[in-house]
Amino acid sequence: YYFYRKFFFEGKPINYSGTQNDKNFRLFRKSKTRYITEKKVHETLDIKENIGSLKNKLLHYSVADKESYRKKMIHYGELKGKELFEKGKKYSFLTQMAKTAFKFFKSYILKLGILDGKDGFELCKLQTLSVYETYESLKREERK
Repeated sequence: YYFYRKFFFEGKPINYSGTQNDKNFRLFRKSKTRYITEKKVHETLDIKENIGSLKNKLLHYSVADKESYRKKMIHYGELKGKELFEKGKKYSFLTQMAKTAFKFFKSYILKLGILDGKDGFELCKLQTLSVYETYESLKREERK
């Protein structure tokens, strides 16, 4: 089963910023699933059966504060950069800047982060850091 999650940032609920449809597997039979191990970030389950969802949202207190979330986004970016390197992707400054800018635009404007006020701005900015760091990590991997 999927659980939809209600995301909290610094103890306050976030209603938009790309978190409004956030869901994750939390209830499943181990005998009917397996983790897809190729992904270093946000591993997913391979499920061959119908997937249900529960109606109540799981309260998701992801991190305690901005600094913890910043570190988490940098860590995810580093892992994703290594994953891209292993897949043979090449660093491009233009791609890095375009994807970073689009991530902010998508979260803050298209996913309505602007409606979350100051917290939405901070959250979207930190989410964008993960994309930027992905390409910094890819660049570092290429230079090794």
